[in-house]
Amino acid sequence: MAAVTVFVDDAVRGRFPPVCATSGAPASRLVRVHSQVGGPSPLAWLLLLAGPPGWVLLVVLLACCRTESLTVSVPYSDEVLARDRRVQRVRWVAVLVALSAGAVALSGLLLLVSVWLALALAAAIVAMVAHGVLVFNGISTQLDASRRWVTIGGVHDDFAKAVRSRIPESRPSYR
Repeated sequence: MAAVTVFVDDAVRGRFPPVCATSGAPASRLVRVHSQVGGPSPLAWLLLLAGPPGWVLLVVLLACCRTESLTVSVPYSDEVLARDRRVQRVRWVAVLVALSAGAVALSGLLLLVSVWLALALAAAIVAMVAHGVLVFNGISTQLDASRRWVTIGGVHDDFAKAVRSRIPESRPSYR
């Protein structure tokens, strides 16, 4: 997987060559990729393990740290989009099965509570694996400090080459 840095306006408006960002195949549509910019580190959630003092500190961090949303339009092929939608469906069905089976097991109304718990655990594992597949195959975006350049990571090498050949290197070099 490669990464490419482009001007923020080009990324937001989807001014890219018609090459799928994840497969390198010809792209047929633009897909919006949303990401959070700024805010506290994801490691701040470890404060939940610190008990009530950590909870208070986490609430203060979440209230004080400013988060913004960055939406980038990236070219995708229909095949990749259909694959991602299938995996999303599997994830949501698995979550629903896990919650339903867990509720039935906890209610104790039906016999074989251990079977229902095993089903809930298996469905939860399927949901986590599907989510991992989506994250692994997904595209990441990172905004630089000047808020003028966006680095799009997790893209196919052919997409990165097409972007680099189409957009002249205008980013200043600080060597």
